Amino acid sequence: MAVAFSYQWYYNGSLIPGATDNFYVALLNGTYNLVATDVNGCEAEAVWFTGDFTPELNKARVVSLSPVPVNDILFIECPGMDENATMNIFNMLGEKVQLKTGNCQLPQCTADVSVLPAGTYFLEIISSQGTSRNRFIKK
Repeated sequence: MAVAFSYQWYYNGSLIPGATDNFYVALLNGTYNLVATDVNGCEAEAVWFTGDFTPELNKARVVSLSPVPVNDILFIECPGMDENATMNIFNMLGEKVQLKTGNCQLPQCTADVSVLPAGTYFLEIISSQGTSRNRFIKK
């Protein structure tokens, strides 16, 4: 299997800065394009149309994040979260950033986001009940 020399992702026709890997975590509805270029400069393009980013966990349960915006500790309340749930934080480029979960007394947890620079992020919760993605702002 041939591997591309370079990759570039686009969202709704606009280049996504820093999105140059062979995969991209889509966090918003829209059209995503991947242009892969080989060592000879030949390009191939794939188009991906996202659907409804309101997963079952979001539909069945309310995920509450506080405070908004957050400085250091993000409080997470998710009635559908179980002990096997995983949490990930992604930046606006879809890159996974470091997450340190703190005290979890289900269905409530905390996440130390003090090391993150100011900006907009997405918290992804993957549980046996489904997947939830929620946006939050870090001051």
